This record gives sequence, structure tokens and C-alpha cells, in this order.
Amino acid sequence: MAALLFIERSQGSSIAGRPLGDHMVLSLPAGGEIKASMREGAVYRGLVVPVDQWLAIQQQAVGFVQDDHDTPTIMTLDTATASALFEETVRLGDRLDEHLARDTGDGEAGRRLPLAMVDCLAHLADLQARARGSHEAINRSVDARLRQALRAKDFILAHLADDISVERLCAVVNVSRRQLEYAFRTTFDCSPYDFIQSVRLNEIRRQLQLGDGRTVTEIALENGIQHLGRFSAAYRALFGELPKETVRQAIAGRSRNDRGGARRR
Repeated sequence: MAALLFIERSQGSSIAGRPLGDHMVLSLPAGGEIKASMREGAVYRGLVVPVDQWLAIQQQAVGFVQDDHDTPTIMTLDTATASALFEETVRLGDRLDEHLARDTGDGEAGRRLPLAMVDCLAHLADLQARARGSHEAINRSVDARLRQALRAKDFILAHLADDISVERLCAVVNVSRRQLEYAFRTTFDCSPYDFIQSVRLNEIRRQLQLGDGRTVTEIALENGIQHLGRFSAAYRALFGELPKETVRQAIAGRSRNDRGGARRR
């Protein structure tokens, strides 16, 4: 097993005798013991994954495997990048709880990492490759990036109810994460993750406006929403109202139409 540690606030903590700082990511080698001194007030999250799956994720994400190390490797990120990655691990915690709750005891399924974890690890592999300046070159051809973005878009629209990760899109389109990010930002002016969320929220709004008697929760879950609290906040940020307000307006509009039809009769 390999361990990855995400440090948001270090508070003077150390690991393997090396002082830690804020916004660090540590890769801890498999096997052996590593002593850590985590001070009160430190904020961190950790992931433990099978080595073979971690190496496979690196290969898919950036096209090569990082060199193995016998000692911890440390990468310091800028504040914005570190905050985004740490927030991703927070979302991951919620998704892992849901994954475990759905586990039916299928041995093969149990050996597969949840898509949310794969996506987070692929993001980390991408950041490590950037830090080392060892990324594969981006294909900047207009035809290529349009083809990649549109193929990914078609897959998203066809699988909106699924747990779609950016890494899954990379596999479908057969490109690295960096290439897919480039294709989406130059085609849709947003990241693949933001595109998925926007499409999902717009489809939920369309269905809510039908006022067909389904609850907000039913419609949200049918469209791949995993965390209802964050969904409501994201919906309000995009549309300026809560989902339940959209439903009320749809019901009120249908009632007005019914009354108008009755008067005409």
C-alpha cells in the first residue's frame, strides 16, 4: 500500500524528521515505518491505496509512472491549488462513505477504487508531473481538441446519472488529464468537472420546471447528485434560487394556466 498525505495547516508538525509546511502533499513509500509528529491544530487528510492501482492511475493521467522512492517525497503547492486539492479530498470523504454504503460484498468491485478517489489521485499525479516539468506535450490542434471535447460531452450527456469522474472521461477519450483539461478550457471555457456540474444542474432545473410531482431529492439523485447539501448551494449559486423555489414557481405557473383554461371554457 502507498500512503498520500495532504497538509492544509502544519502547525509545526514533522514527518520522518522533516518539518512540514502548509499546503504540502507527501507521498509515503510502501513498507517500513515512518514516524510522524502531528501538532495540535494541524489540519490534514490521508489516503492509503494499493501501489499497483496508484501506478496505473499515474500512467493513465500523465502517460508515465513517477520514480519510486524509499523515503517520503514532499511537494509544496501554491495556496489556490492546494486549497482546491484539499477541498477535493473533503468531497472525496463524502463520496467514499456513500461508496461503502452501496458495497454489496462483490469481491471484484471491492478491489476497485471508487471513481471519486481515482479522480483525486489523477489530479495529484498531474500536479506532481507539472512540478517536475515532465508532462507529455499538449496536442494544440483545433481539430483534435474539438474532437476530444465533443466526444467527452456526448459521453457526459449519455451518462448523466452515473458517477462520472474526470479520469473516466480521460479513459473514454483516450487522452491524459492535462490534454482533456486543455480541450475543455479551449472549447467550453471551463474545466471538465465544472462542465459536468453545469450540465447536471441545468438538466435538474429543466426537470424541476416540469412540475411532474417528483421531489427535488428524486430528481437530483436520478441525475447523479451525490451530496444534496452541496447540490442546493451550487444550484442557488448558478440560478439565484433554491431548487424548492423552482418547484414552487413551476406549480404556481401550472395553476395559473389551469385557471386561465377554465375561464376560457
